Amino acid sequence: MWSISFYIIFVMISPRPLQHHLSCQRYSSNMDAIYLIVGAAVAGPLLVVLVTSVMNMLKERAMFKQDLD
Repeated sequence: MWSISFYIIFVMISPRPLQHHLSCQRYSSNMDAIYLIVGAAVAGPLLVVLVTSVMNMLKERAMFKQDLD
């Protein structure tokens, strides 16, 4: 589930339109394929780290509020 949403976000924020990459056409050059693979490899883990850190922060805040009550 998360990986699908990350992929959609990556496609939306990618500097180049990826429609021709996602279709069955051949790549216009090897650099486009390398760019796509490296971008996905970098964006995936960064988004995972970002989401997990935000979730942990929210959990800690909820626990802290319960302790105050």
